[in-house]
Amino acid sequence: MTIVIEKFKTDRKWRYLWLQYINGVNLKHHCQKCLLGKTSKKIDNGLKEAENIVLDELDSRYYYLCGVSPSMALEENFHLAFEECKGEIIEYSFNGISVKIKNAKRVEFSKEDINWDVEHSEEELYNRCRNWQFAHKVSNGGENTKFK
Repeated sequence: MTIVIEKFKTDRKWRYLWLQYINGVNLKHHCQKCLLGKTSKKIDNGLKEAENIVLDELDSRYYYLCGVSPSMALEENFHLAFEECKGEIIEYSFNGISVKIKNAKRVEFSKEDINWDVEHSEEELYNRCRNWQFAHKVSNGGENTKFK
């Protein structure tokens, strides 16, 4: 089964726009560096609109679509984590990006998923980072976690 971004549209410019295939996490880092895997070549900050983007560049446990605003203001960014789920569809719009993704379900996460015993947890640079919060959600409490 393959995950397909059936529709992608943005009406904004992005400093960074990326999709990460995730096969592990490393909580010693924040931002994109904490998500181990491969960055898709099919999604970048020049993309405005697309259909039927097949996510087939790497077999992956989780996926993370991120848009960082030109101002880098946290409240203006876009974050969507998801995993494969046959027959499910994600339809999500936020901060200027709209997507429809087939064969996937959204993975919800928040600051409440942080394991506060892990190094850097008390540092705002880390604990406010949405990528790092997601990494905690899927890490099972360990600083370094590998998936399939």
